[in-house]
Amino acid sequence: MLDDMEGYMFIGRERELNFLEELYRSDKFKMMIMYGRRRVGKATLLSRFSKNKKSIFFVAEEINEKLLLEKFSNIIAEYLQISNLLLDFHSWESALEYLRELAKNQHILLVLDEFPYMVNSNNGLLSKLGK
Repeated sequence: MLDDMEGYMFIGRERELNFLEELYRSDKFKMMIMYGRRRVGKATLLSRFSKNKKSIFFVAEEINEKLLLEKFSNIIAEYLQISNLLLDFHSWESALEYLRELAKNQHILLVLDEFPYMVNSNNGLLSKLGK
């Protein structure tokens, strides 16, 4: 995603980038929700922020839950540099629990872009995220 943006100027987002960097440097679990109108640069900001960090950047699509979980599993396998055959989450709860356990031993930056599509595929996802 970032490779397409290399030639573009990134102006006026220093304050936001500094805020994200401050959250990222914390030793404690931090969750930040970014929302706003479409096409204002939220995904670009998050892409730029995660550029030099080992991160899981997942862009949800308006598809069924099974396919969305499969894509999420593939992104996590890619992050871990393991075969996607080793990860096959059958629920958001199992996927989030896996990441929670993984985060006990390493700093994880997880970006969920187009999160409403994930919630549309499973109405209980919001409550699972807070556990």
